Amino acid sequence: MDLIESYTKQFKDNISVKEVVYQLAKDNLIDKRGMRNKAILEDYDSMLKANGQSTIDIFETISFKYNLSVRMIQEIVYKK
Repeated sequence: MDLIESYTKQFKDNISVKEVVYQLAKDNLIDKRGMRNKAILEDYDSMLKANGQSTIDIFETISFKYNLSVRMIQEIVYKK
């Protein structure tokens, strides 16, 4: 049985993208850190465009949300 058949059987017809991604992460088939970093970048971009906050305020907000240091958030954002 291949991966697609396995997940199809597991979820039947009630499958969403969120559930598939969660299961793939749970099964260590996709990079959890990469997913987190992508979410951080999306948060940063949307907050920068929408809120008019200073970048340090945005870094602090995201730092609190993801329980990471401001420096770590900055490294993730500036490496994009």
